[in-house]
This record gives sequence, C-alpha cells and structure tokens, in this order.
Amino acid sequence: MSLHAPQESPTLRAVAVVVFVAGLLLSVAAVQQTWNGPILEAHSFRQTQTALTAYWLHQGGPFFAYQTPVLGAPWVLPFELPVYQLVVAKVHGALGIPLDAAGRLVSWGFFLLMLWQLGAIVRKLGGSRHLALLVCGLVLLSPMYVFWSRTFMIESTALFFSVAFVSTAISHVQAPRVWTAVAMSVLASLAALVKVTTFPVFGLVAGLVVLWDLRQRANWRDARRWLGRYAPVALAGLFAVVVVALWVRYSDAQKVDHPFGKNLTADKLRPWNYGTMAQRTSPVFWRDAVFGRTLQETLGGAWPLWATFIAALAIGRAALAWAALALVLYLIPYLVFTNLHWIHNYYQYANALFLLSAVGLVVWLARAGWRRYLALALLAFVVGSQVLHTARVEWPQMVASKDKTDTLLLRQALRGVPEDGVLLIFGFDFSSEVAYYAQRRAITVPGWTSVEQLRSVRTQPQLHAGGLPIVAVIECPHGFRNNPEMAPLMDAIMAEHTRGKRSSSVGICTLWR
Repeated sequence: MSLHAPQESPTLRAVAVVVFVAGLLLSVAAVQQTWNGPILEAHSFRQTQTALTAYWLHQGGPFFAYQTPVLGAPWVLPFELPVYQLVVAKVHGALGIPLDAAGRLVSWGFFLLMLWQLGAIVRKLGGSRHLALLVCGLVLLSPMYVFWSRTFMIESTALFFSVAFVSTAISHVQAPRVWTAVAMSVLASLAALVKVTTFPVFGLVAGLVVLWDLRQRANWRDARRWLGRYAPVALAGLFAVVVVALWVRYSDAQKVDHPFGKNLTADKLRPWNYGTMAQRTSPVFWRDAVFGRTLQETLGGAWPLWATFIAALAIGRAALAWAALALVLYLIPYLVFTNLHWIHNYYQYANALFLLSAVGLVVWLARAGWRRYLALALLAFVVGSQVLHTARVEWPQMVASKDKTDTLLLRQALRGVPEDGVLLIFGFDFSSEVAYYAQRRAITVPGWTSVEQLRSVRTQPQLHAGGLPIVAVIECPHGFRNNPEMAPLMDAIMAEHTRGKRSSSVGICTLWR
C-alpha cells in the first residue's frame, strides 16, 4: 500500500497544480467575500459563543476560568480550552481589525496550517509533492472546507493539531527523536483540549501507523524498537487522555455551582454527545446524514463517492484498499459521537478529510494506460460536483446580507445601555448572539429551563445577575407561557424588570430599556 508512483503522469502532475491553485483561489475568495460580514450564518449559536469568549479574553479575562457571560452569573462556563479564542483575541488586538474578521482570519490560518501538515503526511508516506498538492486541492475545493474554514469556529484549530500529531507520529516512527516524542504529547493534548470529539480518530490513525511500521520493518519481539519508536506514540495518546480528564474535572467544577451550567456538565451531556443505539441503527441517520448531507457538503453529492470506489476497483487493489480504509475512518466518528454528528453538520469538518484523501489517492494510483483517463474523468466529476454545490448552496449562504437580522437590530437598539449592566433575554434559547453583538453580560434563559430554574430567576434575580443591575429586557417568541406553571412566573418577572422601562419593537422581539 505504498503511495509511491514511479511512473507519474505529467498530465496528472499538471492537473494537480491546477486543482490546488483553483482551490486556493476559491478559498481566498470565500474569506475575502465574507471578511466584514457578521458571523450570523449557519450555526451562529456556536460561532457567537466562541466569539463571546474571545471578546472577554480580549478584555483581560482569565484563560482557564474564562468567561462566556451568556447564562448569567457566575460568568465562567468553560467547555473547550480556549486556545483558538486566545489567538483570535491577540490577533484582534495586534492588528486592530474587527473581532469577527480576526476570528475568520485565524480559523482560515489554522486551516492552511492543517493543509501544510496534510501535505507533509503524504510526502512522509512516500507520495510525491504533486500528490500532496492534489489531495490539498481537493480539500480546498470541498464545499465543507470552503464554508467552515472561514467561520468563527474552533474546527480548523482542532483539526490542525490532530493532523500535526499524526504527521509528527510518522516522523517519530521513521526516525525517533526526543523532540518528536515531546511534540506528539503536546499536539495530542492540544488537539483533544481544543475539541475532544475531533482527536480520537486521529489517535487511531497514529496507531495504524505503528502497526504498519511493525508489519513492514520490525520484529514483534524487538523490545528496543518498541521502546524507542512505538511507546512514545502510545504515551502521547495516554498523556492526552489524562490531560483531558483533568480539564473535564476542572470545567465541570466551574459549572456545578452555576444555576444553568449544572445542566451542561460532562455527565449531563453524555446522552447528547454519544446518542443512542436506535440512532446508530436508524436507516434515516445513514441515509440523510452519513451518506446524504455530508457527501453533498464534502464531494458535492453521493455519486462522486460511489464513482471513486468504482474507479478504485478498476485501478487495482492498492487503490481499493486506501479507499476502504478512508471510508472506515470517515465512519468511526459517526459511530462514536452519533448525536453530535447527526445534529451538527460542522462536526464532519474532521472526518470528511478522509473521503477527500481517498479521492486523491485513487486518482493518483492510476499510473498508466486507460486507467489514467479513468482517473482524470473521476477527478473532473468530483471537482465539478464540488464547485457546483458550492455555487448553488454555500456561496449564496456566505454572501447573503445579514444586516437586518433581529440580532443586529437589537445591537443597534441597545446602544447607550450601561455597559456595566446585564441583559435579561427570553426567546434566544441560550444563544450568545445578542450578548456578543451587544457586548454585554446576559442572562439568556435557555429553552430547556425547568420550573425551578425559572422560579429562581424570579426570586433571586441578583444571584443570576451577579449583583449587577438588569438594564434591559428582551422578549422574543418562546414557549414558557405555554406552561401553566411557568406562565405566572414569566408575568411576574416581566412586571418587575420592565417597570419604568420604555418598550420598543425590534424585529419579532420587544425590548425594554
């Protein structure tokens, strides 16, 4: 299963360069077109939560006990280690560009760094520079990466550290060094701390690298090789597990005393993260998510994947083996974090990489004769499907005007509201949109609030506000008044906190200030 192709086609080499350059230009254009746009696009809930953390880090907040003041006091509500957010805050301060733009720039920068490491992996496995360009070009052209690589998200940061870990593991197995052993532990830990759901499959890939080296070069009883080459890879993974366990313990300790945060500890979120066996065996899950939505957003449709496997059958066993391995690695995150992948289409930012790598490898392994033309046809089909889907779906979403959204209208209406006060918000679930764009602390009462928690907002408002004044109340459509126990509590809360305030309609919401 070597990536080395001694009789590389000059045509394929030229095509690889064209694909890479075209993908890079498309990616640059996507960043440029949305540079000054608000982050109120797909999954704005998650984008603004990340941005809110970066904003308060820029204000001088602590790193570990970082603030995300959206669910009320205490304002500390940690999930991932905010490595990406800190870099964004520093870039924002150093360059003086808007925070939205800084977030997009840093996300895209980590994406390019990931491509650099992906290309390094191809070269270390025996592939040529042109094969690396082809694989990276397919990633650059993918609608998934065109869209999400320029959003205010941690995805590209976690993917960079994960891919860099695999790249360093290959280097260590090939030529053990102290610095590679240390770097593996650092990279694995950072990858898992930034986004724990991204890293596991790349830890598995590192394990496969070890197994492949054992099969090719080593005696299973060679203790020196085990200690020098393989044990550090395993220790890096183990170190990451320990570090993440300590972080989860720390972050949960910050949440358990939070009136709403106690619902967001690791144990409480376990069903949400992993899903159910019923989901894993659901035909709808496999049809609509695994082989539906994600294939469209990665390759432009399902047919490019099936065409890749048909071509692999014709090209030879090596191509089929690489394609099958890539497909298995693509599927594993779905089987582990099932619900997350079902609900959030950006989670596939990590595992879609394997499908795109499979296409590049299958094309490249068609070394001569009629198979070369089959490979070129496959490549044209995949690239065409990717570009067409981006033009029809992702691009219109990216460039659509968002100036009249309720969130930005509320930001304008909240100008002049004291900065040291707190916003009380109903109807945004616990989205950080208003808190971020208003640059205010907020009690955004989530849709899953219990009667007891809503009663606490009624009877202990200063507890939720951290002793700060509630300077504005925002009510958008919500379901609390449909609950006979919650309706009188809502009436009492609104009566108390809107008294003496002037009301105005803002989009579908009402603002009292």
